[in-house]
Amino acid sequence: MASRLMVGDELASGQLVAPYGFVPDGSAYVLLCPQVLAETEKVQRFIEWVTEQAKPR
Repeated sequence: MASRLMVGDELASGQLVAPYGFVPDGSAYVLLCPQVLAETEKVQRFIEWVTEQAKPR
């Protein structure tokens, strides 16, 4: 058992198949940092990049 994110390359290449599909399990990733850093331009750009990378493809 694995998340689609963890096995996306293997699914795309045909090395693995998901015969029953994927079931949402309620898990999530969270990005945490002190508020004072969250407001800096560098951290805002990083947050935007991470968010884009985490989108399903």
